[in-house]
Amino acid sequence: MALRLVHSQSELDVLIGRYASPMEVPIPEAHAAEAALPGAEAAWRAGVETERERALLALREAAGADRPMDVAIRILLEGALDEASDLAARFRASSLRGLRLSLLGRAEMISRFARDLAELGGDVRSSGVLPRF
Repeated sequence: MALRLVHSQSELDVLIGRYASPMEVPIPEAHAAEAALPGAEAAWRAGVETERERALLALREAAGADRPMDVAIRILLEGALDEASDLAARFRASSLRGLRLSLLGRAEMISRFARDLAELGGDVRSSGVLPRF
C-alpha cells in the first residue's frame, strides 16, 4: 500500500476538526424497514457516535505520536479497515433486528473514517477496496 507523506500537521488538524462534533449519518435505504422498528434509530445513532468518538481519540493520539505521520496514518487505516469488516460481519450474523443497527452504524462510521484516512494519506485503494455499508 503506497501512501504519500502527510505534508503538514494542519492536514491532520482538519480531519480532527471534522470528527470533533457529532455527525449526521443517514441509515442506508436498504435498511429502512429495520430502521422503523422501536429503538432502531437510537441504536444507529449510538453506533455512529461511539465510533466517531473513537476515531477522534485515535486522530488525537496520532497527532501526538513520536512516529512519522505517514506511519501513524497507515496504522490507523489498516485498523479501521479490519474493524469495519468485523463489525459488518457481526451485523450480518445478528438476529436482533433494530438493535443490530448499532453495529451497522459503527461499521459505517469506521468506513467513513477509513476513507478519510485514505484521502489524507493519498492511498491508492481507489478501486473500491474501501468498504461502504
